[in-house]
This record gives sequence, C-alpha cells and structure tokens, in this order.
Amino acid sequence: MTPKRSRRHVLRKSDLDTAYRFAAENGLAVRGLTVAVDGAFSFDFGPPGTTNDDAVDRELAALEERHGERRA
Repeated sequence: MTPKRSRRHVLRKSDLDTAYRFAAENGLAVRGLTVAVDGAFSFDFGPPGTTNDDAVDRELAALEERHGERRA
C-alpha cells in the first residue's frame, strides 16, 4: 500500500479574484478577509468602517485604547 500524498494547502490568487468578482457582481461590499491554515478563506461583508462583533476584537481594541497601539 502506498502512502497517501498530502495535499499542499495554498491560497490561490485566482480563487480570490473569482470570489471578489462574484461579491461585486452581487452588490456585496467586502470588509475583511480571513484565511485559514489549510488555504480556505472567508469574507466579512458590510460597509467599510463598521466594527466586527467579535469578542477578541473588542478586547484587543480595549487593550490598545488603554495602553496605546504598539507595533514593531
């Protein structure tokens, strides 16, 4: 029995282009993009500037507000 080859996980530009084009054709405003380790992706839709209702994002925003934004 031969070992099963593992599939290389890659995010392809052509996949993103197709998804962005579909969103634009259907009047959906892409606000954000999430990419998984396995190459899968998902879009966050909504008008720009609206906040995400994610608990982690709210906590990070509160920490940045208290301690100032520090970037390397």
